[in-house]
Amino acid sequence: MKIKILYFAHLKSITQKDHEILHLSEPMTLLKLHHILKQKYPNFLEPKHLAIAVNETYAEFKIGLKEGDTVCFIPPVAGG
Repeated sequence: MKIKILYFAHLKSITQKDHEILHLSEPMTLLKLHHILKQKYPNFLEPKHLAIAVNETYAEFKIGLKEGDTVCFIPPVAGG
């Protein structure tokens, strides 16, 4: 299963990229995907510090992913 992941703000700095394509060998939830990314990028933010969207719609970490989904992890952003 192929999915696209978008990174913004601080996550872009942590991953050193603004997006990546992952090929997953099994169906999974967003929480499991987060666990994989946390192993790949040890400084990846914890779920309690992230909003998440799938195909441009806010989602919860318990939902499952489908082939071709685009996932966006959204860290807190401050401005002024």
